[in-house]
Amino acid sequence: CGDGGNDCGALRKAHCGVALSAAEASAVAPFTARNKSVCDVVTVLKEGRCALQTSLSCYKFLVLYGLLFSVLKICSFWFGVLMCQMAYIMIDGVAVLGLSYVMSVVGPRDRLAKDNRPTSALLGSITVWSLLGMWIIDLAFLAGALSFIQNAPNYIRFPTEYSNGFEWWTLSDNWEASTLFAVIYAQFVTGAVVFSFGYEFRQSVFKSLPVLVLGLILFGFTLFLILSPSNAATRLFHMATENYNAAGTVSPAWKGYQEAGNPPSDISMGVETRGGLAALVIANAIALILWQKCVVEGPLGRALRIRFPAKRPLVGS
Repeated sequence: CGDGGNDCGALRKAHCGVALSAAEASAVAPFTARNKSVCDVVTVLKEGRCALQTSLSCYKFLVLYGLLFSVLKICSFWFGVLMCQMAYIMIDGVAVLGLSYVMSVVGPRDRLAKDNRPTSALLGSITVWSLLGMWIIDLAFLAGALSFIQNAPNYIRFPTEYSNGFEWWTLSDNWEASTLFAVIYAQFVTGAVVFSFGYEFRQSVFKSLPVLVLGLILFGFTLFLILSPSNAATRLFHMATENYNAAGTVSPAWKGYQEAGNPPSDISMGVETRGGLAALVIANAIALILWQKCVVEGPLGRALRIRFPAKRPLVGS
């Protein structure tokens, strides 16, 4: 920092120059102290470290989104199903855009962290372990949820062979599409909240009301779709609470299934199955929180920072 013309060279050479006056120094420094005090240097450091960690958090969220969405498409092809249009709107229009924005407005902590700086490596040990661990946990719970519904007493695998491929909107009338949407959507929401934890450089997520409130609303809405009986919302999202294999069904795949000699039956997801699925979704969220707080920000994270310290260029290099 500096306040005169003789400081201009140092301000230009520094990684981050702070001018303490509105004179010559302010013309070369990227920041000008409003209160003309060296205390504003601490403010710049807090804001800068917060911005760096926020950028890495948004980066990890979008990478997790891509990884989970690739798994979603693979499972959809495997079962021959497709989520309904509203599910894609909720994922891309609400979760990705909305959560990405509220994640970016988390403010810095009131005090500057000592002897530590946030990682700036996109493929650093902390970044990779945090992301990879969450993805593995999500895959395990998704596999568990699919296995759970397949063992339900009234489960019937979606008869893809009787579907009309060009009527893609009918490929969501099944348990598989409902489970994929509910579980993966909850994982998107939980991931955004977990990546917004304050740790050392940002405010606690409990003080960041936009991300906390939006995350709770979207997670609660997901549980509502899973647990509630048939209603307008569940029909809009083609949830499995509807009986698509009823007599006189209008679903082309299930109609072809019945015309092939299979009897109509009640395949609406029961209360116990829906409760078990909701419990898996909640357990998934708890596991992600514990991974981030107890492992990434705990002993493993500290060990990785010591073993693989961040390498930053020296001034003048």
